[in-house]
Amino acid sequence: MAWSLPDLPVGGSIATVANWAVKVINSLRYMKGLDGPVTIGDDLTVDNLITPGDVDGVDVSAHDVATTGVHGVGADHLAKAEGAQYTAINKAGDTGLGQTFKRAGDDADMQLHGGDVFGSHFKVFGKNHATDPGALMGYVPDAAKTAFVQAFEFSGATDSPEMTNGVIPTARLKEYEISTYTGNASGAARQITTGFQCKFVAIYGTDFNDADANIAIWFSFRVAGSLYMRSDNTINASANIHLDAADGFWIGDAVQNEANKNAFTFEYVAIG
Repeated sequence: MAWSLPDLPVGGSIATVANWAVKVINSLRYMKGLDGPVTIGDDLTVDNLITPGDVDGVDVSAHDVATTGVHGVGADHLAKAEGAQYTAINKAGDTGLGQTFKRAGDDADMQLHGGDVFGSHFKVFGKNHATDPGALMGYVPDAAKTAFVQAFEFSGATDSPEMTNGVIPTARLKEYEISTYTGNASGAARQITTGFQCKFVAIYGTDFNDADANIAIWFSFRVAGSLYMRSDNTINASANIHLDAADGFWIGDAVQNEANKNAFTFEYVAIG
């Protein structure tokens, strides 16, 4: 049974069992969906018709969503408000390329979800969102698949976006540090931490506690020592300045406080 275009009755028209079944009964069954999917011949505008979670899928392939987008609170598998129920939007064989999916307001947020309760998903926040303006976040399921783990977060409303949260520390992404430390003449080896494993470090400062205040530059790409050059044109090896196997580098010793002169500011470049 399928849709039949209804006839416009005219004077003398007779309703028979046959034409009543074809023109009326079959079409009513079709519109109810009793005999298969219902195809709408043109765009459909509805208000408060679809309740989130009440339908298995909405086919939007034949409708104009490229300019107006797909809006609404009800779309978890495509887009939903935080903590809301959802309506799955599925189109088999359709990648959705060229379509625009968005929330209706710049103060809203939505999720692009890869599955059910603990599937991987993105959170996208509007530029005027109250707590996360313009942010982009990604989540994956934990090992037990019973909770989310935040994989990354890029905070918005900034001209210099950086990863600000996630299981990958920010320091591991940039893998370099240009900074200073102040010597304390502790008389012992001292670790300068950077938050990442260094592959190379260069330190600029005064040489030990020399009275002649020679300036020295230390270079190290090893966990077992370094070379340093002094302003009196001497080049020497040092076992006290070296990289740490996991985090930053080491300075100083129990005799000369190498690269650790008290109250002196040392500059360094560390590259991971």
